[in-house]
Amino acid sequence: VINLKGISMSHLHISGLRLLNRVLKIAQLVAPEIMDKTYIIHAPWFFSAAWAIIKNVLAPDIVAKVVITSGSAEKEILEHLGGDREQYEDLLNSFSS
Repeated sequence: VINLKGISMSHLHISGLRLLNRVLKIAQLVAPEIMDKTYIIHAPWFFSAAWAIIKNVLAPDIVAKVVITSGSAEKEILEHLGGDREQYEDLLNSFSS
């Protein structure tokens, strides 16, 4: 879970987007078998717009493992974790922006 709450356009610039693209390309080489699901929550509109472009250069199996939402996706994440609220809270606290 990656919480983007509070991220605004002022946090982005072209070099950051290029870096994200490189990281995602590397991730698709090493992570398809390791990564189960990544939830990016509280994503601002521009992040979703960037993802719409970036996902076109990624392997479909990687794209299928990423969920991006402007909300919290709490219900879906809890279902994925088998209802383990403690693990959910730990994930939120570990990967907040």
